[in-house]
Amino acid sequence: MELEAYFDIRDDPRSIRIRDTSVGLEQIVARYHAGFDMWRMRRDFPDLSEEQVYAAIAYYLHNRPEVDAYVARIEEQQPIVIGDISADEKIHAIIRAHEDEWAAS
Repeated sequence: MELEAYFDIRDDPRSIRIRDTSVGLEQIVARYHAGFDMWRMRRDFPDLSEEQVYAAIAYYLHNRPEVDAYVARIEEQQPIVIGDISADEKIHAIIRAHEDEWAAS
């Protein structure tokens, strides 16, 4: 199955949604950057399957520059609220933010 099959992608700027839901790709990406694990993402979005969450992350990783630009446009209009972040999630976010840099050394 193609990754795009998991999404409703439209032309307007706030339009990448996980198919048949109101969950935006930006909501998953924000949580991924914050270090949320699968359990936490599923808790925040109980209507999503594990497969849908992994598809959103895979789509993001495969299209990182475009999705980062998309998320930045959305955050300019309104910050993406993801709730309280635990200490473990903060550590994961720091590791994720620097993983490319550390891998190069």
